[in-house]
Amino acid sequence: MAQEIGKGFLRLNHFHGLRLESEDFETGERYHLDKRKLHNRVLHGTGVVRRFMGELKVAGRRRGDMSVDVSPGYALDGQGNDLMLWEPRIVTIDPGKLPKLPVTAHIVIKYVDEPVDFVVNKANPKFKGHRRTFETVRIDIDPKPPAAEDGVELARVLITEDVREITDARDPASPGPGEIDQRFVGQAGTTGSSMGADLIHQLRELFSEMRGALGLLARNQVHSARDLRAAVVTLAMLLETGTLDAPDLIKGIRLMIDLADEMRVDVDANFPELNGVREWEQWKEVVEALRGMAKEAKPLRGDLENLVSRLSMAAANLRLASEVKPAPAPMPTKPVKKAAEEAPAEEEAPAPETPKKKPDAVELTWEQLKESSKLPQRIFMDGKNYELVDQIGIGDRSSELEHAFTIEGAKQDWSTNQQFSYPDGVKTSARGKAHVGGLSKWSIKNLAPGKDLILAKRIDFVRGDIVTRIEVDGLNVGDWRIDGSDRKHRWRNWLFKVPGDAIKKDAVECKQVAVEADRDINMFGLWFYQAQD
Repeated sequence: MAQEIGKGFLRLNHFHGLRLESEDFETGERYHLDKRKLHNRVLHGTGVVRRFMGELKVAGRRRGDMSVDVSPGYALDGQGNDLMLWEPRIVTIDPGKLPKLPVTAHIVIKYVDEPVDFVVNKANPKFKGHRRTFETVRIDIDPKPPAAEDGVELARVLITEDVREITDARDPASPGPGEIDQRFVGQAGTTGSSMGADLIHQLRELFSEMRGALGLLARNQVHSARDLRAAVVTLAMLLETGTLDAPDLIKGIRLMIDLADEMRVDVDANFPELNGVREWEQWKEVVEALRGMAKEAKPLRGDLENLVSRLSMAAANLRLASEVKPAPAPMPTKPVKKAAEEAPAEEEAPAPETPKKKPDAVELTWEQLKESSKLPQRIFMDGKNYELVDQIGIGDRSSELEHAFTIEGAKQDWSTNQQFSYPDGVKTSARGKAHVGGLSKWSIKNLAPGKDLILAKRIDFVRGDIVTRIEVDGLNVGDWRIDGSDRKHRWRNWLFKVPGDAIKKDAVECKQVAVEADRDINMFGLWFYQAQD
């Protein structure tokens, strides 16, 4: 009589003389498969496994068609199956195979096992079958998101009648029709760190020192130090829980550098005494050097050790600078009454003459100029008269040559022709250029030394959060930040003021350097206004 088996895992128990049938081998194989799937399902979840191969990233091919590239990678589905794509794959979305447009096409990776290696027993042909099972994957285009047990979504794309090409999203937070949307890609869990114990110990000491120094600055009314301290505390917590790995550390250091820049601005405004402290100046210099290093850093031991070593030097300077106390506010004094005969009242100095608006100047605010479809020859803004002294027609070869306009060191650069509207409703077509990483540079002519200069750049405002560094004749004059976005009225004239003391000659070289390597910097015309007062 066979023994009744309760619910659980059944595995083979081998002993001498045991005769095994195909059913027994299947039982042994099923035991290991079921245990592995349970482990995957319960301990790692469902989705793409990060930091392995190409992470199954979906990217546009820039071929003007409906195909995309899928990078190699590894994912886990809701049944715990391993979904491994070993080689890059090209996938084409055929709108004809989808329901009525518009429709969202979901790019889904699915587990497939195929019986292979069919054999027949020559001595007894009734015994035949496949000796092996090949585990592989297929990538489908589905009109609905997959159930967890059916597959893992890698991306989705809104397909409309107008879509002729699949492209990367210009704004990943808000992709449009025909743009790859990866906001709904699940992430399978991983834990642990590949960083060595010595580096982890160095990080622990670094975070502790920075936490103390930033706490002192926060108590001295440098309020932005609290933001940087919160980032340091968060990284320290991840380190102690064993979940801070090399790629996350690099991202964390980049965030710290951005917050340190905000703290520098805060100190200039509210705690200027620090700017005369040698250690504070050294902190700023090291952080600025770290910006470029962190941007290019890879999750390799050498890069990590270099970053942490430099950051430790900066932290030591920050600790010394944080011990400086702000100057006390002056005590209010009571006014002393004077007899009328003691001294005659002093004559008031004449007020400086207010610049007058020139008759042909158009009066605009900074925001109005940004949203205006017309850029006048003369403007009156912020109490000053400005005149258009030069301009560059992007895409106009003669204008570009005249102003030595070039793009250098970019990962990608391209030319484009677009038609959008301004917020005032006027539609305009313009040729332009864009680049990812690197820099663009040009010359500006017809200048008067010592006068403020406004750079106006027509941009496609579909995506903001772009930062470039502006240099004039090699001098860093500040960061040009583009914040916000507008998907309806996509033209803007983004403005940047160069202080007059940076203009030393009647012609200067201007460089626009990418600060964030993964942002595309676009421009559809450049205009230059100089103060006349």
